[in-house]
Amino acid sequence: MDLNQATQMLTWLDEERRQGKAELARLQEQVRSQATEIAEQAKRIQELEGKLAGTQVQLNKIDRLDDFLQQFKDDIVLLIEKYDQQRRQAEKEARHLRQMDRENQSKALAEIKKALPKLSRFEQELQLRRAEDKRLGEAVLNIQQELADVAKASEDRTRSMAYLETQREQDARRIAELQEETSQLLARSETQARKLESLEDSVRRLESQAAEWQGFQSALKQEQMRLIETQQLNEQQRQRQMESWAEELNEHRMKMEEYTARMQRFTELYEENKKALEVLEKFEQRLKQTRSEVMELQRLSEQRQKEQLEEWRMENEKRWKKESLSWERQWREQARRDEELETLLKRIEEQTEWNRSQMVALLRERTEKARQQIIELEKQMAQVEEHLGGLP
Repeated sequence: MDLNQATQMLTWLDEERRQGKAELARLQEQVRSQATEIAEQAKRIQELEGKLAGTQVQLNKIDRLDDFLQQFKDDIVLLIEKYDQQRRQAEKEARHLRQMDRENQSKALAEIKKALPKLSRFEQELQLRRAEDKRLGEAVLNIQQELADVAKASEDRTRSMAYLETQREQDARRIAELQEETSQLLARSETQARKLESLEDSVRRLESQAAEWQGFQSALKQEQMRLIETQQLNEQQRQRQMESWAEELNEHRMKMEEYTARMQRFTELYEENKKALEVLEKFEQRLKQTRSEVMELQRLSEQRQKEQLEEWRMENEKRWKKESLSWERQWREQARRDEELETLLKRIEEQTEWNRSQMVALLRERTEKARQQIIELEKQMAQVEEHLGGLP
């Protein structure tokens, strides 16, 4: 090998070394860029971890909210049951009072109905007895007049005719009979008067009972008015209670809307985490592709260098015998440079392999951690949806 060829070989080796350095610099720059991306991904994962912790705190609050809502629903149910029980008790008492009023009214009406035929019969008897008393009075007057006439005629006949003595005796007997009949009529009249007084007492009692019945009707109307007022007051209280419950339900509805908005935010965070995981997966694919390209470039470079070195060695061996002495020093120098180059290439390969393994391990660790966090977040979201689905 002449000096020009050796110079060209050295120039070529220097060029290859510069290319190797440039390739190494490019790979180092790529490694630094990937390290920066990994740091950014780690920062992003830390942010997601913080958001996940906040989400867990919110989920705990939502669990407490579920307990509070359940307690509130139980209280509402108890209040409604208590109100229904009070309403049923009031209705039962009102029905009982109305039933008692109806029974009392029915009894009073039955007594009045029973008394009305008697009163009508008493009035008829009273009219008959009054007519009978009037007839008896007229009969007594007629009899008294007849007695006076008979007495006068008897005196005239006694003074004028003796033969009329027998007739006078008959007249006396007739007068005695008439007087006895008059006494009987007077006795019957007194009996009728006593019966009339009894009927008048019965009429007064019936009038008193009618007055009492009117007072009972007035008291019954007052009691009905009192019951109506009580029911109206109960209805107003129930209306106020229902309005209060409506306000409380509105407040809880607003809280549920707020928690729904928070759940929407959690869903957005979940989507962001999912997108971040997709970015990590794409980055992993790109890193694998880059690693494959780097390994392929390194393999081609090593293969090319080995082939060139092998060619150079073969050519050098062919000419070794002729120029062994003159090129021995150069050969040693070249061998040293080759060893340095191989050492450098080996170091580059080891460093590249170490960087690759570190990046892959870090990426796998971050990816697995992100997946676990997303899986945990999905479980918590499912629990939240299950709790929200159980609400009325």
